Amino acid sequence: LSNRLSKVIKNKNIVMTNSCTSALTMALKLSNVDFGDEVISTSMTCLATNTPIINLGAKIIWADINPMTGNICPKDVAKKISKKTKAVMCVNWAGLPCELEELMKICNDNNIKLIQDAAHSFGSTYNNKSISKFSHFTCFSFQAIKHFTTGDGGALICLNKSDLNR
Repeated sequence: LSNRLSKVIKNKNIVMTNSCTSALTMALKLSNVDFGDEVISTSMTCLATNTPIINLGAKIIWADINPMTGNICPKDVAKKISKKTKAVMCVNWAGLPCELEELMKICNDNNIKLIQDAAHSFGSTYNNKSISKFSHFTCFSFQAIKHFTTGDGGALICLNKSDLNR
């Protein structure tokens, strides 16, 4: 399955999981998120997006959304970064990709990771490229109510081979 998936998303750094929540948890762990750290996220999402942050003992820092898209606002994300910030969790609201290039630049400039909850955006593109090319980690869901389903399951896509190996 991962070989077929890699052809669709044009990325071979894939770990198949039992759920998107598990993929998000792995992405947070690979981002070195631990007890007391901060993760900037959005409340405009399913509970399963932010539960892994709490489960790891980290603190959610809520960022505003763009009212036109429902997606996290990069300018507000930039304002919320602190010394404790380890990652930004963005959610592609209703399948519409976030402003991924701007978010990735903010994260790279601050040496933090961008984790993309792409549960509802399988097959989406950003600037004519797979969305998995624009964040350190992209997490997909194949749960029964998603537009591409296997009944359940998920996938973690790593931008870098070194993260996949970890």
